Amino acid sequence: MTVPTERGSLMSSNIAIDQASGRPYAQAGADQATLIEDPGGRGCYLIAGSSALTVDHSTLDRSIDGGTTWERVADQLPTSTTVTDPECLSAGVTLYRITAISALPSSAVSIGELDVEDGAMWLTGGDAFTHVVRLPYNPTVKISTGLVERVVQHFAGRTLGVEMTGTARQRTVTIGSLLVEDDTSESSSTADVEALSYLPAPILYRDPDGRRIYTSLTSIDIGHESDLPWTLSASLEEVSRD
Repeated sequence: MTVPTERGSLMSSNIAIDQASGRPYAQAGADQATLIEDPGGRGCYLIAGSSALTVDHSTLDRSIDGGTTWERVADQLPTSTTVTDPECLSAGVTLYRITAISALPSSAVSIGELDVEDGAMWLTGGDAFTHVVRLPYNPTVKISTGLVERVVQHFAGRTLGVEMTGTARQRTVTIGSLLVEDDTSESSSTADVEALSYLPAPILYRDPDGRRIYTSLTSIDIGHESDLPWTLSASLEEVSRD
């Protein structure tokens, strides 16, 4: 596979399965796949090429923590296919692990990285996270965290109160941005924002600091004064992806 290690730089990491021995090996041009950033902001694409070798299928995993944990992106991929990943980091390094599996079976693993630098905030929702809102102008963010259940009880014979807590955690994200609606703008339109507001959770929030949070959109407001640009403010609460 060939992946961009940084903008403008490529490194080769091609893998193949030897038909006679069933062992993986490196070979230029075998099972090539190119990982490219999607300019539309939906994530990145894995473009796999055809192979003369007997690779039965491949799997694709991602890691956003340097390879400590992995998330399955796609399974049972044919040898010639295109996969889009709308859940990679919008800023920072996302690792991708492609495992080519032969019919024997045997397997070969190749890891590449997608390094993205982007100063915008992103809100993505809908089926397969296909509805994208990009907020590049004057983005602001406030993160609030804490336990959902936290009560201080006072008991007879004790000078100070005793905290009683549950285990449920809460993280809320409050954001703001300008919406510049003209032909040269890189921001999404007010119509895009309104369409997003009707989508159920999860809404994927990503920002220039490398955060990636699955949320419920608890409120969203847009408005403007006179000839000034539209402004957006929204509040999101972290929820389970599933």
